[in-house]
Amino acid sequence: MQINMKTNKTLISTWLLGGFTIILILSSVISFLFQSNLDLPETLNHHILFTHSELENVEKISVKNQLGKFVLQKSTETSAKWHLIEPRSFPANPQTIKNIYDALEKISIMRILKKDPINISHYSLNKPFMEIEFYDKNNSLTYLQFGIINPIDNSTYIAHSAYNEIFQIKTLPYGIESLILSDFLDARIFHTTKDEINALTIYRGLRKYNSPILTIERKNDQTWLVNNRPNLQNDINNYLETFLGLRVQMILDKVTPETQKSIEQYFNNPLYTIEIKTSENNIITYSVSNIIDTLPDVKIEKKSSFLVKVSNVESPLIVQKENLDAFSFKEKTTK
Repeated sequence: MQINMKTNKTLISTWLLGGFTIILILSSVISFLFQSNLDLPETLNHHILFTHSELENVEKISVKNQLGKFVLQKSTETSAKWHLIEPRSFPANPQTIKNIYDALEKISIMRILKKDPINISHYSLNKPFMEIEFYDKNNSLTYLQFGIINPIDNSTYIAHSAYNEIFQIKTLPYGIESLILSDFLDARIFHTTKDEINALTIYRGLRKYNSPILTIERKNDQTWLVNNRPNLQNDINNYLETFLGLRVQMILDKVTPETQKSIEQYFNNPLYTIEIKTSENNIITYSVSNIIDTLPDVKIEKKSSFLVKVSNVESPLIVQKENLDAFSFKEKTTK
């Protein structure tokens, strides 16, 4: 009985091994047929899908991954800045835009495959895990679809709307597929760099009732004039580095009427009013509240934060109270 069982097991093992070998051979043949290379088109002889100049002409980007859809558009104030318009309206994180552009410029084509229904399904391009759309000034659309990832050689398969082929590429060096809403938001209070500032003026309270407590102006030789004094270059550079680096704790993009009423009351008598004049002659105004007690329907600790309202941003901002010192530091620095 035991011998017969061993014999049966041996026969079964032999048949299973043989069947598995046949399946492997067939799979290899099918895979070869699917992945048969095409001649590289003349327009792709450098194995690059995007050039820097092409990306510079993009006016709007839509990124759709497994975590959401995010739409960004170049700012109307300056073409060098981007604004998130979906699912929220807020200045976009410039580093995220740079990382996306850098990743797209580094796309290198490994192989070109036929773009037929079988391959489209085989590489999951009929159900892409990520899609990126680009719109130029004429609203012309170019899009990328990303299919399955091959973990063996760390590659993925993409379709480009301008070509009738499927491209096998190395996976992107920047994980666009894992970006979430917070990655697209510029968490700074001031979405302006030091080089973009022509003048910065700070008033205590409302502007119309008070004289400036600090005036910073850029001279023609690119040095700073601080309250009409030219000899404070190091101090003001250090001050601006701290000041422009202040970050947001919370964005109040959706508030109840009761919360909105409370916010407006805080800004009726602000602690500071700030005006920044940019190199493109745009003026951005910031209202800074005193430290707030609480806000209805907003989970923050009592007397732990203050509010900032920006003239070109729809949503008020909550900032931790420790950052309030940076606004008054100017008085110590410029004495």
